[in-house]
Formats: sequence, C-alpha cells, structure tokens
Amino acid sequence: MKILVVGASGYLGYAAASALARAGHEVHGLVRRPEAASLLRTAW
Repeated sequence: MKILVVGASGYLGYAAASALARAGHEVHGLVRRPEAASLLRTAW
C-alpha cells in the first residue's frame, strides 16, 4: 500500500513511517527541511 506520512521527520512521524516501511508498505514522507529528507532516505 502507498502511504504518505506528514511530519515524517518528527518523533511520532518517524516512528510511524519506519514501522510502515518495515511492514512492507511504500512510504513517502513530507518534511519541512530538505536536510531532514536525506536522513529519512537512509533510515528506511
């Protein structure tokens, strides 16, 4: 399933996005700062 997580670089958003990615979902995250996006790419 494709899922968009708003606030993916925050505490709850990061945990939710990570759990969804581990469960096999296609996760896309929305972040405010571009440098936060690079951290998410390596985490998932």
